[in-house]
Amino acid sequence: MNKKLIVMLALVIAFAMLFTACSKDNTKKDEPKKVDKSDDHSHDHDHDHDDEASINDWEGTWNNMGAYLDDAEVQEGFEKLAEKEGITVEEAIKNYKAKRDCEFDGLVIADGKVTFLDGFKDKDGKEIETVEYEFVESVKTMHGNFELQWDVFKAKGDAKYPVLLMMPVHGEESLTHFHMRYGKDKDELMGKDGWYPTFVKPSSTYEQLVDEIAE
Repeated sequence: MNKKLIVMLALVIAFAMLFTACSKDNTKKDEPKKVDKSDDHSHDHDHDHDDEASINDWEGTWNNMGAYLDDAEVQEGFEKLAEKEGITVEEAIKNYKAKRDCEFDGLVIADGKVTFLDGFKDKDGKEIETVEYEFVESVKTMHGNFELQWDVFKAKGDAKYPVLLMMPVHGEESLTHFHMRYGKDKDELMGKDGWYPTFVKPSSTYEQLVDEIAE
């Protein structure tokens, strides 16, 4: 191969490399950066942490998860939970029921009001009372290594449950649900760290409930 041909070939290769590098640089400058949202849980919240919440953020009909725990279809979840925690199935059932314990089995939330039911709405649950609630504040607390947000509501007027603590709806990718606490004193409720009454959509499946129990 003569020298002239070698020089020309070298120039072609160099030009090609320069063009490729410029193309890559332009791509980086022109294309918007992709944001990895795999760990972004902002979609779990119906309102920003700094905004005032409304009880309507939980609008809809909800069933107490605790009311499903005696059903034969969810017992597999307790077996998995017992194996995971190294305890007996009986202990797993007792502990889990205590964590989900709740006095009422249904909620209907609409127009700033909460209707408490003694059963599931679609199972002819009877109304206990309907109460209008107003937002008081958002409180953050730690649960192990996790930061939790509770939105605090108080009843307008007399009510069986003057104070509600509501955690934003989450779990849409598996079991849509939220945790709440109810009672008379906010500080007392905040101190009940092992108590998480949980409400799910009436359309929830037993498979979803089993996965939640076993988690």
